[in-house]
Amino acid sequence: MPQIDQYIFNQNLALTQQYCAAQSENQQMSIAEIFRSFNPTVRGQPLFSYQDGRSSSQVENNSAPWMMARWAFDPIDQQPAWSIEKLFEDLMSFKEQYCPKQESIEYNGDILIAQIDCTVCDGASEHESLGLIDLYDMPPIDTWFYLTKSNEGRLLYCWIPDSVKLYADEAVAVNCIDCIRWFDQSKGEAGLDEVVNITYELPGLGFFLKKLISSLFRKPFPRR
Repeated sequence: MPQIDQYIFNQNLALTQQYCAAQSENQQMSIAEIFRSFNPTVRGQPLFSYQDGRSSSQVENNSAPWMMARWAFDPIDQQPAWSIEKLFEDLMSFKEQYCPKQESIEYNGDILIAQIDCTVCDGASEHESLGLIDLYDMPPIDTWFYLTKSNEGRLLYCWIPDSVKLYADEAVAVNCIDCIRWFDQSKGEAGLDEVVNITYELPGLGFFLKKLISSLFRKPFPRR
């Protein structure tokens, strides 16, 4: 079982909470853009670009406007030059420069955990979250604060502010393989161990149908 450094975990979480609180003020941005402010240049182009979500074949043409984030490269591809690990290190260094003095403030939100090596790229979570979660079932990059590994792959811990939690809730609800899920903070370190020890298995047809039926009967939620 991978070890989680509780001190670094808490430090990174506090830093990310402060950074995301600052980004939350950009209300004119779409749900997909607001927590993707860290957008370095990769191979001569921005890491993230955006397009109208209504252009997706999975979305009806008369749906409300929403944006999709598109990576400049495949984030699942573990190339040494552009690995998620290197990107994560650059991200945390960027946050430290942006927030040199951490504030002792209580922030409202929850921790979302993504197993980034387990995805079917079906776009369901992306659509239901209005682009907060992307095609690869990855939360927005500004929210990342801890990266570790289990026997089943890499685990990415993300801070989701209350202002966008309902969109993340929709993404979790329709995700067909449960590769994104909420961390139960009430369990403390025991909860971290519990998540790390999760074994993911491809679900059967019945599970997919249950998820599909559940998503069809969910109540609509506000769109920005």
